[in-house]
Amino acid sequence: MLKLVVAIGIAFVVPVFIVLLNFAGILSAAAIIKSWRIAILVIVLFTAFATPSADVVSMFMLAIPMIGLYFAAYGIAALHDRRVAKRAQLEFGEPV
Repeated sequence: MLKLVVAIGIAFVVPVFIVLLNFAGILSAAAIIKSWRIAILVIVLFTAFATPSADVVSMFMLAIPMIGLYFAAYGIAALHDRRVAKRAQLEFGEPV
């Protein structure tokens, strides 16, 4: 049970970490969406090892919210990148 609680905790903190990397300027929204296939594979493998039972239903009950949160992190990163680009264009007159 402790293994599952820790896995769920890690699973729901990873999107926050992705957004923080974007806000720090290390990871762009384009890089996030470019690697979505790899991210989904890693999420499914992580949930396969993290769930205590071998059934597919419990694995997907953890994988589907993680995938949704991954794309929500992409949406937040895209909005942030757009805002930063607009601010740079207004301040420096740089084309977007």
